[in-house]
Amino acid sequence: MALIKCPNCGADISDKAYKCPKCGKELRVIDPPQNVDSATGSKTTKENSNEEITLTRRKAIFFASLFAVVLIVLVAAFAYLLGTKNATVDSSVRAEIDENEDIEITKVEIQNNDVNSFSSQSEEATEGNKDISIEKEEVAEPVDYSSVSPGMQKALQEARQILSITAYSYQGLIDRLRREQFTDEEAKYGADSCGADWKEEAVKDAKNILSVSAYSYQGMIDRLGREQFTDEEAKYGADNCGADWNEQAKKEAETVLSISTYSKDELRARLQREGFTESQIEYALKNINF
Repeated sequence: MALIKCPNCGADISDKAYKCPKCGKELRVIDPPQNVDSATGSKTTKENSNEEITLTRRKAIFFASLFAVVLIVLVAAFAYLLGTKNATVDSSVRAEIDENEDIEITKVEIQNNDVNSFSSQSEEATEGNKDISIEKEEVAEPVDYSSVSPGMQKALQEARQILSITAYSYQGLIDRLRREQFTDEEAKYGADSCGADWKEEAVKDAKNILSVSAYSYQGMIDRLGREQFTDEEAKYGADNCGADWNEQAKKEAETVLSISTYSKDELRARLQREGFTESQIEYALKNINF
Protein backbone atom coordinates (compact mmCIF):
# COMPACT_ATOMS: atom_id res chain seq x y z
CA MET A 1 0.00 0.00 0.00
CA ALA A 2 1.38 3.44 -0.94
CA LEU A 3 0.75 6.78 0.69
CA ILE A 4 -0.54 9.75 -1.21
CA LYS A 5 -1.32 13.35 -0.32
CA CYS A 6 -4.96 14.43 0.11
CA PRO A 7 -5.60 17.05 -2.55
CA ASN A 8 -7.80 18.97 -0.13
CA CYS A 9 -5.91 19.09 3.17
CA GLY A 10 -2.49 17.64 2.24
CA ALA A 11 -2.63 14.82 4.82
CA ASP A 12 -0.90 11.49 4.10
CA ILE A 13 -3.47 8.83 3.26
CA SER A 14 -3.59 5.37 1.64
CA ASP A 15 -3.99 5.16 -2.10
CA LYS A 16 -6.75 2.59 -1.46
CA ALA A 17 -8.85 4.96 0.64
CA TYR A 18 -12.16 6.17 -0.77
CA LYS A 19 -12.08 9.43 1.25
CA CYS A 20 -9.66 11.41 3.42
CA PRO A 21 -10.04 10.37 7.08
CA LYS A 22 -9.02 13.84 8.15
CA CYS A 23 -11.13 16.24 6.00
CA GLY A 24 -13.65 13.74 4.56
CA LYS A 25 -12.81 14.60 0.94
CA GLU A 26 -14.02 11.83 -1.43
CA LEU A 27 -11.12 10.52 -3.46
CA ARG A 28 -12.85 7.93 -5.74
CA VAL A 29 -16.30 6.44 -6.47
CA ILE A 30 -17.24 3.33 -4.55
CA ASP A 31 -17.63 0.34 -6.91
CA PRO A 32 -21.21 -0.96 -7.13
CA PRO A 33 -21.91 -4.21 -5.30
CA GLN A 34 -21.99 -7.33 -7.42
CA ASN A 35 -23.97 -10.53 -6.97
CA VAL A 36 -21.76 -13.43 -6.10
CA ASP A 37 -22.63 -17.06 -6.54
CA SER A 38 -22.49 -18.59 -3.05
CA ALA A 39 -21.36 -21.96 -4.43
CA THR A 40 -18.60 -20.80 -6.79
CA GLY A 41 -17.92 -17.30 -5.58
CA SER A 42 -18.13 -16.00 -9.16
CA LYS A 43 -19.80 -12.73 -10.17
CA THR A 44 -23.06 -13.25 -12.11
CA THR A 45 -24.52 -9.78 -12.71
CA LYS A 46 -22.77 -9.14 -16.04
CA GLU A 47 -23.31 -12.69 -17.29
CA ASN A 48 -27.05 -12.53 -16.53
CA SER A 49 -27.28 -9.19 -18.29
CA ASN A 50 -25.54 -10.55 -21.38
CA GLU A 51 -27.86 -13.55 -21.46
CA GLU A 52 -30.93 -11.28 -21.27
CA ILE A 53 -29.61 -9.14 -24.14
CA THR A 54 -28.91 -12.22 -26.26
CA LEU A 55 -32.40 -13.62 -25.57
CA THR A 56 -34.01 -10.28 -26.50
CA ARG A 57 -32.06 -10.15 -29.76
CA ARG A 58 -33.10 -13.68 -30.64
CA LYS A 59 -36.75 -12.83 -30.02
CA ALA A 60 -36.47 -9.72 -32.20
CA ILE A 61 -34.86 -11.69 -35.03
CA PHE A 62 -37.53 -14.40 -34.77
CA PHE A 63 -40.46 -11.98 -34.93
CA ALA A 64 -38.84 -10.00 -37.79
CA SER A 65 -38.37 -13.22 -39.77
CA LEU A 66 -41.93 -14.29 -39.06
CA PHE A 67 -43.29 -10.93 -40.23
CA ALA A 68 -41.23 -11.11 -43.44
CA VAL A 69 -42.57 -14.60 -44.23
CA VAL A 70 -46.19 -13.54 -43.63
CA LEU A 71 -45.70 -10.45 -45.83
CA ILE A 72 -44.25 -12.53 -48.67
CA VAL A 73 -47.17 -14.98 -48.48
CA LEU A 74 -49.74 -12.14 -48.57
CA VAL A 75 -48.05 -10.49 -51.57
CA ALA A 76 -47.92 -13.80 -53.45
CA ALA A 77 -51.60 -14.50 -52.71
CA PHE A 78 -52.66 -11.02 -53.88
CA ALA A 79 -50.66 -11.39 -57.11
CA TYR A 80 -52.28 -14.78 -57.75
CA LEU A 81 -55.80 -13.47 -57.17
CA LEU A 82 -55.17 -10.42 -59.38
CA GLY A 83 -53.86 -12.60 -62.20
CA THR A 84 -56.86 -14.94 -61.91
CA LYS A 85 -59.30 -12.02 -62.02
CA ASN A 86 -57.65 -10.50 -65.13
CA ALA A 87 -57.69 -13.87 -66.85
CA THR A 88 -61.41 -14.26 -66.07
CA VAL A 89 -62.22 -10.78 -67.42
CA ASP A 90 -60.21 -11.37 -70.61
CA SER A 91 -61.99 -14.71 -71.16
CA SER A 92 -65.39 -13.09 -70.62
CA VAL A 93 -64.66 -10.27 -73.07
CA ARG A 94 -63.30 -12.72 -75.66
CA ALA A 95 -66.42 -14.92 -75.33
CA GLU A 96 -68.63 -11.87 -75.73
CA ILE A 97 -66.71 -10.75 -78.83
CA ASP A 98 -66.93 -14.23 -80.37
CA GLU A 99 -70.68 -14.29 -79.69
CA ASN A 100 -71.12 -10.89 -81.39
CA GLU A 101 -69.14 -12.10 -84.41
CA ASP A 102 -71.36 -15.19 -84.70
CA ILE A 103 -74.48 -13.00 -84.53
CA GLU A 104 -73.16 -10.67 -87.26
CA ILE A 105 -72.31 -13.60 -89.56
CA THR A 106 -75.75 -15.18 -88.97
CA LYS A 107 -77.50 -11.88 -89.79
CA VAL A 108 -75.57 -11.54 -93.05
CA GLU A 109 -76.39 -15.14 -94.04
CA ILE A 110 -80.09 -14.56 -93.36
CA GLN A 111 -80.04 -11.34 -95.39
CA ASN A 112 -78.31 -13.10 -98.29
CA ASN A 113 -80.86 -15.93 -98.20
CA ASP A 114 -83.76 -13.44 -98.15
CA VAL A 115 -82.34 -11.51 -101.11
CA ASN A 116 -81.73 -14.68 -103.14
CA SER A 117 -85.24 -15.99 -102.37
CA PHE A 118 -86.82 -12.68 -103.36
CA SER A 119 -84.86 -12.58 -106.62
CA SER A 120 -85.98 -16.10 -107.59
CA GLN A 121 -89.63 -15.34 -106.92
CA SER A 122 -89.48 -12.12 -108.93
CA GLU A 123 -87.90 -13.84 -111.92
CA GLU A 124 -90.69 -16.45 -111.99
CA ALA A 125 -93.38 -13.74 -111.82
CA THR A 126 -91.93 -11.79 -114.74
CA GLU A 127 -91.89 -14.62 -117.31
CA GLY A 128 -93.43 -13.67 -120.68
CA ASN A 129 -93.62 -10.11 -121.97
CA LYS A 130 -92.96 -8.43 -118.57
CA ASP A 131 -89.59 -6.79 -118.22
CA ILE A 132 -88.96 -6.12 -114.54
CA SER A 133 -85.46 -5.52 -113.24
CA ILE A 134 -84.73 -6.36 -109.64
CA GLU A 135 -81.87 -4.65 -107.94
CA LYS A 136 -80.25 -6.54 -105.13
CA GLU A 137 -79.32 -4.65 -102.05
CA GLU A 138 -75.66 -4.84 -101.31
CA VAL A 139 -74.94 -6.68 -98.10
CA ALA A 140 -71.92 -5.46 -96.20
CA GLU A 141 -69.26 -8.03 -95.50
CA PRO A 142 -68.89 -8.85 -91.80
CA VAL A 143 -66.00 -7.05 -90.19
CA ASP A 144 -63.21 -9.34 -89.06
CA TYR A 145 -62.54 -8.59 -85.41
CA SER A 146 -60.64 -11.80 -84.70
CA SER A 147 -57.87 -9.70 -83.21
CA VAL A 148 -59.50 -7.25 -80.81
CA SER A 149 -57.27 -4.66 -79.20
CA PRO A 150 -57.70 -3.42 -75.61
CA GLY A 151 -58.89 -0.12 -77.09
CA MET A 152 -61.71 -1.91 -78.94
CA GLN A 153 -62.72 -3.76 -75.79
CA LYS A 154 -62.84 -0.49 -73.85
CA ALA A 155 -64.84 1.20 -76.65
CA LEU A 156 -67.41 -1.62 -76.49
CA GLN A 157 -67.76 -1.23 -72.72
CA GLU A 158 -68.08 2.56 -73.06
CA ALA A 159 -70.73 2.24 -75.81
CA ARG A 160 -72.90 -0.01 -73.65
CA GLN A 161 -72.47 2.31 -70.68
CA ILE A 162 -73.54 5.34 -72.76
CA LEU A 163 -76.63 3.58 -74.15
CA SER A 164 -77.66 2.54 -70.65
CA ILE A 165 -77.98 6.25 -69.81
CA THR A 166 -79.33 7.91 -72.97
CA ALA A 167 -80.36 7.10 -76.55
CA TYR A 168 -78.06 7.49 -79.56
CA SER A 169 -78.18 6.77 -83.26
CA TYR A 170 -75.51 4.54 -84.79
CA GLN A 171 -73.57 7.48 -86.23
CA GLY A 172 -74.25 9.58 -83.17
CA LEU A 173 -72.70 6.89 -80.95
CA ILE A 174 -69.62 6.67 -83.17
CA ASP A 175 -69.19 10.46 -82.95
CA ARG A 176 -69.62 10.32 -79.16
CA LEU A 177 -66.94 7.61 -78.84
CA ARG A 178 -64.59 9.69 -81.00
CA ARG A 179 -65.11 12.61 -78.63
CA GLU A 180 -64.09 10.22 -75.85
CA GLN A 181 -60.70 9.94 -77.65
CA PHE A 182 -61.29 6.52 -79.23
CA THR A 183 -59.88 5.98 -82.73
CA ASP A 184 -62.22 5.64 -85.73
CA GLU A 185 -61.68 1.86 -85.74
CA GLU A 186 -62.35 1.53 -82.00
CA ALA A 187 -65.45 3.78 -82.15
CA LYS A 188 -66.90 1.82 -85.09
CA TYR A 189 -66.25 -1.47 -83.34
CA GLY A 190 -68.01 -0.21 -80.20
CA ALA A 191 -71.09 0.85 -82.18
CA ASP A 192 -71.12 -2.34 -84.29
CA SER A 193 -70.78 -4.70 -81.34
CA CYS A 194 -72.85 -3.05 -78.59
CA GLY A 195 -76.01 -4.93 -79.65
CA ALA A 196 -78.22 -1.83 -79.97
CA ASP A 197 -81.53 -1.85 -81.88
CA TRP A 198 -81.27 1.53 -83.61
CA LYS A 199 -85.01 1.75 -84.29
CA GLU A 200 -85.69 1.27 -80.60
CA GLU A 201 -83.01 3.84 -79.83
CA ALA A 202 -84.96 6.27 -82.05
CA VAL A 203 -88.12 5.53 -80.03
CA LYS A 204 -86.26 6.15 -76.76
CA ASP A 205 -84.80 9.40 -78.08
CA ALA A 206 -88.22 10.58 -79.30
CA LYS A 207 -89.73 9.95 -75.85
CA ASN A 208 -86.86 11.81 -74.18
CA ILE A 209 -87.35 14.78 -76.51
CA LEU A 210 -91.13 14.92 -75.94
CA SER A 211 -90.59 14.89 -72.18
CA VAL A 212 -88.92 18.29 -72.57
CA SER A 213 -90.63 20.00 -75.52
CA ALA A 214 -93.62 19.63 -77.86
CA TYR A 215 -93.16 18.48 -81.45
CA SER A 216 -95.36 17.71 -84.43
CA TYR A 217 -95.10 14.34 -86.15
CA GLN A 218 -93.04 15.78 -89.00
CA GLY A 219 -91.07 17.94 -86.60
CA MET A 220 -90.12 14.85 -84.61
CA ILE A 221 -88.95 13.04 -87.74
CA ASP A 222 -86.82 16.07 -88.67
CA ARG A 223 -85.41 16.27 -85.14
CA LEU A 224 -84.44 12.59 -85.13
CA GLY A 225 -82.83 13.11 -88.52
CA ARG A 226 -80.68 15.84 -86.98
CA GLU A 227 -79.71 13.29 -84.34
CA GLN A 228 -78.32 11.22 -87.28
CA PHE A 229 -80.96 8.51 -87.30
CA THR A 230 -81.75 7.19 -90.78
CA ASP A 231 -85.05 8.18 -92.43
CA GLU A 232 -86.48 4.73 -91.66
CA GLU A 233 -85.36 4.88 -88.02
CA ALA A 234 -86.65 8.45 -87.57
CA LYS A 235 -90.08 7.54 -88.96
CA TYR A 236 -90.18 4.44 -86.76
CA GLY A 237 -89.36 6.55 -83.73
CA ALA A 238 -92.12 9.06 -84.47
CA ASP A 239 -94.63 6.28 -85.20
CA ASN A 240 -93.93 4.37 -81.99
CA CYS A 241 -93.14 7.03 -79.38
CA GLY A 242 -96.79 7.06 -78.20
CA ALA A 243 -97.36 10.77 -78.77
CA ASP A 244 -100.84 12.30 -79.09
CA TRP A 245 -100.15 14.85 -81.82
CA ASN A 246 -103.29 16.85 -81.03
CA GLU A 247 -102.08 17.26 -77.47
CA GLN A 248 -98.62 18.10 -78.77
CA ALA A 249 -100.14 20.92 -80.85
CA LYS A 250 -101.99 22.20 -77.79
CA LYS A 251 -98.85 22.00 -75.66
CA GLU A 252 -96.83 23.90 -78.26
CA ALA A 253 -99.52 26.59 -78.51
CA GLU A 254 -99.56 27.04 -74.73
CA THR A 255 -95.77 27.25 -74.66
CA VAL A 256 -95.73 29.90 -77.38
CA LEU A 257 -98.41 31.99 -75.64
CA SER A 258 -96.52 31.80 -72.33
CA ILE A 259 -93.58 33.52 -73.99
CA SER A 260 -95.25 36.11 -76.22
CA THR A 261 -98.62 37.47 -77.32
CA TYR A 262 -100.14 36.00 -80.49
CA SER A 263 -103.42 36.46 -82.31
CA LYS A 264 -105.24 33.35 -83.53
CA ASP A 265 -104.00 33.86 -87.06
CA GLU A 266 -100.42 34.40 -85.89
CA LEU A 267 -100.59 31.33 -83.70
CA ARG A 268 -102.04 29.27 -86.55
CA ALA A 269 -99.18 30.34 -88.81
CA ARG A 270 -96.64 29.50 -86.09
CA LEU A 271 -98.06 25.99 -85.62
CA GLN A 272 -98.10 25.46 -89.38
CA ARG A 273 -94.40 26.28 -89.49
CA GLU A 274 -93.85 23.73 -86.72
CA GLY A 275 -95.32 21.02 -89.00
CA PHE A 276 -98.70 20.47 -87.34
CA THR A 277 -101.65 19.49 -89.55
CA GLU A 278 -104.78 21.65 -89.91
CA SER A 279 -106.85 19.28 -87.77
CA GLN A 280 -104.20 19.34 -85.02
CA ILE A 281 -104.06 23.15 -85.18
CA GLU A 282 -107.87 23.41 -84.92
CA TYR A 283 -107.80 21.14 -81.88
CA ALA A 284 -105.18 23.33 -80.22
CA LEU A 285 -107.03 26.60 -80.94
CA LYS A 286 -110.29 25.22 -79.53
CA ASN A 287 -108.72 23.97 -76.31
CA ILE A 288 -106.59 26.89 -75.16
CA ASN A 289 -107.45 30.26 -73.66
CA PHE A 290 -106.16 33.40 -75.35
